[in-house]
Amino acid sequence: MAKISKRYKSLLEKIEDKSYTLAEAVDCVKELKSAKFDESV
Repeated sequence: MAKISKRYKSLLEKIEDKSYTLAEAVDCVKELKSAKFDESV
């Protein structure tokens, strides 16, 4: 099984365990982007 990275763990801490509306989900994805390339949605 693969090891969970530090980046992934830090992103999990910022997400609440709830249902998001579409607008909230898009805002959350844009806020949490952390890759070294363009993560366009």
